[in-house]
Amino acid sequence: MQLRLPPDFPAKPARVHVGKPFFLKLPHVEHDGSLCLPDTSSPGDYDDPVTAVLLVIQNFEKQWVPMCSDPQRIQEEFQKECLSYWSNYCSARRQSANKLLAATWTYLDLSPITSCVEGEIVAYVQKLPNNRARITRQVVTAENGDPASIASRHGWGSGTLVQGKALFVPLPDDVPWTPQTWPQDFTTLEKLVTGLTSGEVELTSWVQSTPSEKEKGSSKARGKNKGKRRHYPAHPDSICAHPFVVVLVQGSVPFLYQITRGPIRGQVAKCGDFSIFPIEPTRIDTSWSLTRDHAPEPFEKRQQKKVLVIGCGSLGSPIVELLARAGVGSLDIVDSERFDSPNVSRHVLGLASLGRAKAEALAARLRQDIPGLQITGYQARVAEWLARVENHKEYDLVVECTGESSVRTVLSQWRPLAFGNTPVLHAWLEPYCSAAHVILTLADDPWPASDPADDKVNAADFSGFDIRVDLPACGAGFHPYGAADAWQGAAFASERIIAVLDGQCPQATVWSWVRTKAFYDTLPVPGQVPLRTIVPLEGSRYDSVMRTRDYRSVMGAP
Repeated sequence: MQLRLPPDFPAKPARVHVGKPFFLKLPHVEHDGSLCLPDTSSPGDYDDPVTAVLLVIQNFEKQWVPMCSDPQRIQEEFQKECLSYWSNYCSARRQSANKLLAATWTYLDLSPITSCVEGEIVAYVQKLPNNRARITRQVVTAENGDPASIASRHGWGSGTLVQGKALFVPLPDDVPWTPQTWPQDFTTLEKLVTGLTSGEVELTSWVQSTPSEKEKGSSKARGKNKGKRRHYPAHPDSICAHPFVVVLVQGSVPFLYQITRGPIRGQVAKCGDFSIFPIEPTRIDTSWSLTRDHAPEPFEKRQQKKVLVIGCGSLGSPIVELLARAGVGSLDIVDSERFDSPNVSRHVLGLASLGRAKAEALAARLRQDIPGLQITGYQARVAEWLARVENHKEYDLVVECTGESSVRTVLSQWRPLAFGNTPVLHAWLEPYCSAAHVILTLADDPWPASDPADDKVNAADFSGFDIRVDLPACGAGFHPYGAADAWQGAAFASERIIAVLDGQCPQATVWSWVRTKAFYDTLPVPGQVPLRTIVPLEGSRYDSVMRTRDYRSVMGAP
């Protein structure tokens, strides 16, 4: 054994090396033979590095050594962090084996399964010298998934496309998945799959088959075949011509094997010269990408929500992106403007979208970036869009964030006919981003056509002040604030929008984020801006408060 100090010690703690032969034989041993123990560095290590080293030795002697004398505890440790050990195993196998045996990247769109199901693969092959080839990327989906569409959507379709099959097999929680139980050859994997499917699937015949279109596309056919042994005609394609993957799923954790032809170093090829190669997938499904499988129930409810966002400027564009990343499954965006170069300063889009319709460009970018998101952008003014589009009432929430009084008035006039009982939320920023307001209105408490934003909601009265920077064009100008200001307001608004969608806000409400009087005192306007009671008098110019007010009391309704 060795005690090693890393080059940046004590920023990183000392490590004990026990040797590569103990990798996957004893817990917490990395593939290079070093121990990964719960040792962390502390500020005091710089003053007393000897004690820091002694602590590592003590942890080794008092924690790891006793653990290794208990076979049951060894297995428990392997099972507890099974994904980490599998990842290390896959990495070590890739380094020691022919890199052509499995795809460079394997993207997995995992959906919950309760029984053995078939899926599909699309792989993209790159030609190499000497008539060799390798799969650069492959996308794996369970039944009803469309891997080709996913690959195209996210820009992964480079190379020659080939199709393959995947087999998804549930691995019960009480079945141990440790280095001692991992299948090391095709025969062992076949026995495992046969046992887990109660003899329904024979892996050899499954690999040698090309399913019929009916069986490939019909879940009903799978249901009819349940409980029957499956046999298929021979199909001797190589990995690059027809890839096969077995996905064992324990809980929400997948473990993948690529099935190859011919022997792999360290394996004995049997069962028609089939071999297996472990691969670590990159999960791209929404549950993992957006939540890491955390809190699945509220996330699943958000996935069913459909939201209309009107306006995607400096406030609306970050709101749309935040809602998409929070898991809202379907978004429609309406905005009449095109993206111009000065918009770069505080919009989520950049010069790559120059000249494009804001709504369409934002929808296209988020569609590529966020898995599973249904999003459409419409370049139109609100009134004309409402007049020509049907099924407005299918929305769960309407969010208006143009900051324009005329748009709020249009919505107040159209609301009963267009949206019925659908809640409508208005959000806007006051000049200089001095405040942000989010107003949830309901069918019984609608936004008045008189638009009382300035009189009853805003924190300051900017009427009579020249607050725009005018440009030498007819009616052209802008409000001077930056992205940090706008996106701070967008985060405030998005948090409330998500709460409404989650059912946490059952009544009409006014939420406000307001800066202190000290901030207003620094504004470049002649004279003092009249402030209302909602503005906090104490605090520095960098402080702010958040207020929640009853909608009816603010509006003066009985």
